[in-house]
Amino acid sequence: MTAIGVDIGGTHVRLLHIAPTGRILGRHRLKTRPERGAAATIAAIVDAIRQLAAAPNTGLVRAVGIGISGPVDVATGIVNNPFTLSGWPPTDFRAPFIDALGVPVVIDNDANVAAFGEWWLGAGQGARRMTMVTIGTGIGVATLVDGQAQRTTDGRHGEAGHMVLNPSGEKCYCGARGCWEVLSSGTALDKRAIALAERGEGMLKAMVNGDPSLTTSALLFAAAAAGDAEAQSVIDDMATWLGLGLVNLASTTMPDIFVLSGGVMAHFGAIHPQIRLVLKQHSAMIPTNVPVVAAILGDEAGALGAAKLALDLIGPFGV
Repeated sequence: MTAIGVDIGGTHVRLLHIAPTGRILGRHRLKTRPERGAAATIAAIVDAIRQLAAAPNTGLVRAVGIGISGPVDVATGIVNNPFTLSGWPPTDFRAPFIDALGVPVVIDNDANVAAFGEWWLGAGQGARRMTMVTIGTGIGVATLVDGQAQRTTDGRHGEAGHMVLNPSGEKCYCGARGCWEVLSSGTALDKRAIALAERGEGMLKAMVNGDPSLTTSALLFAAAAAGDAEAQSVIDDMATWLGLGLVNLASTTMPDIFVLSGGVMAHFGAIHPQIRLVLKQHSAMIPTNVPVVAAILGDEAGALGAAKLALDLIGPFGV
């Protein structure tokens, strides 16, 4: 008995063939190419699943788990995400896979499946209450309590990345101003790095040979590590907003541990001290004295978590 986990992002789809122990039996990756439309994307994923399932000596695939970005109705399988899956209407992402593959299929938000992956096999092992924050294009948040994702009463996934921290801040695509992800996402950090290079302050302008469009957050961290005070100020500001978001989450979700993931976590050591400082400053009434750690499963957390949901769906004896 095995399962396949699928993690569908706006750029790539990652698939893992997983044994019940968590052992990876096979991997596949393809470009999402959302401009082709939902039907073509689903067909390409079905083909990739069939390739993984056909590999010799891997066991019978009994279920498929799918994680996908954006609002997901876990009861109906409907995904409605025109932001990162541009041009797609509300789409049933479960029934076509059931029809094509003939096995049970479970679907969930990508933040939830990544959290399941880290809770099962990663940095969150052993936690009863784990909150995972993914810092990427936006900010995704998932909280697991005793291995169960916390949802609204109708099964929806919360959007903590859009909690407002600064009402006078930059406008977000959701319509509000000063959302957490406007202030502290990877996208926000890239924008601030580019603005710093455009102003010509510090080392960044020289590092990109005078072309601010070449600026990346990785160069920003490199400049800070080399002693650039302006770059360090930008990083500290981002980490401060990140810490304030965690303070708000701690006051409501009260986790045993925060697990942080996303590309920015390659520089976890550079932002962790400021995050801890902010948490300490708000610890008098809020339970902020909990570990803040970096995720360890990388970009496979989502597919691992989706496979875990699929394995749980079929149970220890299969279906």
